[in-house]
Amino acid sequence: SSGINAEWPLRPGRKIKAAERKMIHIIAVMILTFFISWTPYTIVNLLVTFNKSGKFSKGLYATAPALFAKTSTFWSPLVCCDREYIPIKTHNDRIISEIAND
Repeated sequence: SSGINAEWPLRPGRKIKAAERKMIHIIAVMILTFFISWTPYTIVNLLVTFNKSGKFSKGLYATAPALFAKTSTFWSPLVCCDREYIPIKTHNDRIISEIAND
């Protein structure tokens, strides 16, 4: 035995595995919020297309899902910048904590 661990490059450390788990969780939440945001809009559009009565093409039935779908641009940055997932201290965080403690 030469003392060199041949498996070392294949076995990342705990911090890398924890970071990978966090990133997988972030991606899963982003995909979930995308589907939650756009599913009502898709359902209403399918109802308008295949329903001959035209009940779903006017008023709140058409407007609310469209507005809710537009919120998908709001959710992604919130998920990505959540401090629980990305605990990065910035210079501004230090200044704000110093001001708050004074």
